[in-house]
Amino acid sequence: MASRWWVVAVVSLFALPMLLVVIIGSDDSQTGCVSGALSGALASADSAHVDGYSPQQLQIAQVAVAVGEQHGAAPNVIVAALMAAMQESSLRNLSNDAVEGSSGYAHDGVGGDHDSVGPWQMRASVWGGAGIDQLMNPAYQANWFYNQADKVDGAASMDPGELAQTVEVSDFPDQYGTHRREAEALYMALRGAGSRLPQLASGPARPAGSTDTMGCGGSHSGGGDFGQAIVAAAERWIGLPYVWGGGDTAGPTTGLDGAAEPGFDCSGLTLNAVFAASHGTITLSHTTGSQVADSRGVTVNINEKQPGDLIFFGAGVPHHVAIYVGQLAPRAGAEPVDMVVHAPDFGVPVQLAPLWTTEPMVVRRIGPKPTPSEA
Repeated sequence: MASRWWVVAVVSLFALPMLLVVIIGSDDSQTGCVSGALSGALASADSAHVDGYSPQQLQIAQVAVAVGEQHGAAPNVIVAALMAAMQESSLRNLSNDAVEGSSGYAHDGVGGDHDSVGPWQMRASVWGGAGIDQLMNPAYQANWFYNQADKVDGAASMDPGELAQTVEVSDFPDQYGTHRREAEALYMALRGAGSRLPQLASGPARPAGSTDTMGCGGSHSGGGDFGQAIVAAAERWIGLPYVWGGGDTAGPTTGLDGAAEPGFDCSGLTLNAVFAASHGTITLSHTTGSQVADSRGVTVNINEKQPGDLIFFGAGVPHHVAIYVGQLAPRAGAEPVDMVVHAPDFGVPVQLAPLWTTEPMVVRRIGPKPTPSEA
């Protein structure tokens, strides 16, 4: 049967003034593009492209929606699950160097928040009794979220951000709410996944290397675990506002102007990400000029850039800095493009964006000093 394509304008279920264009394809001659991080659960003929999300992020989102629908969760509970995964991992299945064995299972990056792993950042010291093979399975984590939500009185009518915080118990309780519009739009784009996909019960995660964990021709590979950790640390803040002077080692701040809502500027985001990835051993200054000259970095040819590298823009003293994420295909079968995560400018939130090449660039790779045995 020939492929059929539709362009669907999806308006949020909750009547938000937001329009999201979703391209949904169906081709009976092939299965959809599946990430190894999903343990083969999404071997479906349906795929989706949503502007602003990689195929791998959409796979995690599809798991959240499918498991929620199969669980019988109310729409706002599913939205809460999406908001939680957006904030906790930027919809990525993260391993953690502090959790033994987690990197042995398929993952989309490396996190560094205590001993947390996976899309919903479950702590191994608390929930590890099930085994790391379960914790690294996104479907298992999604089931965990909905099971925890079942224990909350009135969950079906709660504000999704409040419910996400009740389940996750974050040190940043207000951050879940920043993802509400995007989560509602994603839910509208992906709803019905529970009936299209097989029952996504818990089960062991797939070993690392068993498939291309990024799938669809996109890749966060390269850059090493430290570079991956920088990317993961920065992507946790996607959706927060640009704030001049905002951001420090602890997280978003109100900046030099005392903004009403905390956020980041470009160098504040990079200093926070590097500090988090290095477990507090590398603290960059809060200006692009000092960061590009930091002695803990080395200059890298633009053609040899890897995830986690800092890219500085502008001739002379740079005026902007972004973190290279890797090459991501905007949809299955499309050509991968270079992507960065950055805090762009006033009125534009922290976001993933294609790397632009319209001005001079310097690539710097920041890294911890080698130990005597490595030197």
